[in-house]
Amino acid sequence: MRKKLRKILCVSLILALALGLSACHESNMEGFHSYDIANKEFKETVAAMDWPDNYTVPTELDGEKEASYEAGYGDTRASQYWEEAWEKEWLDNYKTDKARADKAIEELEKAPTMNYMSPAKCDDATRSYFKEMLDKAKAGDPSAVEENLKLNGPTS
Repeated sequence: MRKKLRKILCVSLILALALGLSACHESNMEGFHSYDIANKEFKETVAAMDWPDNYTVPTELDGEKEASYEAGYGDTRASQYWEEAWEKEWLDNYKTDKARADKAIEELEKAPTMNYMSPAKCDDATRSYFKEMLDKAKAGDPSAVEENLKLNGPTS
């Protein structure tokens, strides 16, 4: 009888563990969406943002149409294009057009409060790097903006 009880408990434990692992796997998939949903999110974010006059704003999310995208990906990707646009605007104008360069800095100063730079989406090191880049740009040093565009710009 004791052996039978041990088997039942063992089988029950294995089943409970299997169900638990299955539930964890399924909950991880809940935050993923189709390309169409991510693209809709991307377009909505793009439409809500201010862009430099001479920047060609993307009209579609780049990526594979059959892939799954984490919730928020469209917003993050639009924000990356937005950041790139204003960094390029600053680089193009910091020597020649103070008003346009100042406008670019003003826009970029919004980034730390945006969703793509939030602790849920971005680590402390990236936020710190962005702040240092912005501080250098404010001081007239283009090196950090150039480096960020080269390493992180979505069209680079």
